[in-house]
Amino acid sequence: DPAQGFDAYITSGGTSEVEIGAVTGGWTSFSATLAGTGADNPGKVQGLTEDQLNKAVSLYYSNTSSFQLRVRLFPPPAFNATLTDTGRNILLSGVVLDFPGCPPPIPPSASPSPPPPSTSPSPPPPSPPPPSPPPPSSSPSPPPPSLPDPCSVDRTLMAPIDFLSSNVLYNNLNGVGPTTTDPTQILVSNVGSTTPTSGATMGMRIVSDSVYQAHKPNRNGPNAKGFFVLNIRGEVDTILNFTFVDDNSQDPVTVPNFVISIYDFDRGCIGQSAGLRNKTCDGGSFDLGEVVMAKSSTADPAQGFD
Repeated sequence: DPAQGFDAYITSGGTSEVEIGAVTGGWTSFSATLAGTGADNPGKVQGLTEDQLNKAVSLYYSNTSSFQLRVRLFPPPAFNATLTDTGRNILLSGVVLDFPGCPPPIPPSASPSPPPPSTSPSPPPPSPPPPSPPPPSSSPSPPPPSLPDPCSVDRTLMAPIDFLSSNVLYNNLNGVGPTTTDPTQILVSNVGSTTPTSGATMGMRIVSDSVYQAHKPNRNGPNAKGFFVLNIRGEVDTILNFTFVDDNSQDPVTVPNFVISIYDFDRGCIGQSAGLRNKTCDGGSFDLGEVVMAKSSTADPAQGFD
C-alpha cells in the first residue's frame, strides 16, 4: 500500500531551532539550523529541557500502517570536503512531547460552567480595528502545506509506542549490517499496541532505498535510552519506509493514531570539537546538519518501494 502522510506537526514555535520548508515532490522538510553544544543531546525520550525541545519536532498520523521519512545530511554550499567518513544519529520515538504551545487537555469535570443567561440585552461589542498587513516573509523556502492546528489533536488517543521494551529480530538495513547475515531490513517486535487499550502487540519493519549507507551501523536500532536510532553517513540522501506489523503474522497493521517524534536537530562546526563550540560556531562555519523530510496527508501519497 502507498505510504501515508502525517496530519499535523508541532515544534516549540518561536524558539524552535528547526527550519520548516517545502521540497519538490510534496515533501515537508525539517532542517537543523544551529550547532549542537556537546552537552545538549537528550538522555531520555520525555522530560526534555527547553533547549532539547527547541531541537525537536513531532509528526501526528492517523489510520496508517506505513509512512516514509527522507533523511539527508548536508554541508553548507561552500564546504567542499568529503564527508563520507562521518555521519549522524537520527533519534526517533513514539512519545508525545510536551511542547509549550499546547496546554494539557482539560478533564470534563474541570471544565468551567457556562455563564447564566443574561436578563438584559448586552451592548454591541466595539468594532474591531482593521487587521494589520502581514509582515514580509524573510524565508526563501516556500511554505509547507496547510495543516490543522496540532494542539487540536487528542494526544490521549495516541498508540503507546515504546522502543525501550522492543526486541530486535533483524538489523541489516540495505545490507550494511551490523548483522550482515540478516535480511536487508530492520525488524523489531513488541514496540507497542495499536491503541491505548489494545492488548495486541505490534512490531515495526524498516526498509530503505538502495542509497542508504551508515557511518556506524552498529548504532542502528533501539537503544537503552528508549530512542530508535538510525545512523546515516555524510552526504547521503535516502528514503526509509516504516511499516507497523503484527508480531505474530508479520502482516501490516493499521494504527488509528500515533506520533513520531524526532530529536536533536543540530549541526557541527568546522574545526571545533563538540565540547568547545557554541550554537553559532563563534562566527565560524557550520558543517554537517540533518534534514528530515516527510509528506503530509494533503500531499500526493508517496509510493512504496520494493
